[in-house]
Amino acid sequence: MTVAVVGEPDTRWGAAAVVARLAELATRDGLVVIYGSDEMAARPRRDANVLVTGLRERLPHRRIIAIRVAPHAGSVEDLGTDAARLGEFVATGTVAIALTPMQELGGVAAHLSTYLRADRVLQVSYALSTGAGLHKVWDRRARPTTAPTTAQR
Repeated sequence: MTVAVVGEPDTRWGAAAVVARLAELATRDGLVVIYGSDEMAARPRRDANVLVTGLRERLPHRRIIAIRVAPHAGSVEDLGTDAARLGEFVATGTVAIALTPMQELGGVAAHLSTYLRADRVLQVSYALSTGAGLHKVWDRRARPTTAPTTAQR
């Protein structure tokens, strides 16, 4: 399972490129997208989310859902129920998009990827000069190529 973290600023100008990258990921792996957006997290509208609409167009045979995920009682540590729901969706082949406020994006991503036991976490970004990029935050599948030295232990 891959967790992809996207902030609303990266979809303002580069929505099509970001959606293309996410669709590519979804064809190779179970995918949970954690989308930081103050507008969408407050009041998600079914067709208003550019990621939901774009992924539905690019992956017509896959189910795409968006759910609001926010720390309960102000604590990101209480996301177990939301993580369980997301995990169930991914297990059935659904691409799940977790909408959360921008200020909570990092904490929610860290906790959900831990609860979901994600294989990897990627940050998706967009720049006018380079397009949409994927940046590895963490990869469980990566193995060290050499044994740690005594100084590294």
